[in-house]
Amino acid sequence: MSYGAVTVGTTAVKVVDGSTSRQTVALIQNNSDSDMFLGKNSSVTTSNGLKLSPGATVSVPLATEEQVWAICGSAGKDARYLRVGNPTY
Repeated sequence: MSYGAVTVGTTAVKVVDGSTSRQTVALIQNNSDSDMFLGKNSSVTTSNGLKLSPGATVSVPLATEEQVWAICGSAGKDARYLRVGNPTY
């Protein structure tokens, strides 16, 4: 298991890195006052990403090597993550 905080702004940032050896599940929480947008790589934008409202949490199953990236319309926003390995789907 791993967890942490990531500062999200107007440039896409990696929230959860891909695992090279196993499937994982990532819980991602928008711990800010602004919408965040999630995607699979650095090309995520506020126009094409999955919207995560302030205070919301999403569970994302990740295959080996998959990542989660985030972007906001403003700088200095807080995202939290918790990643757990070997989930049962």
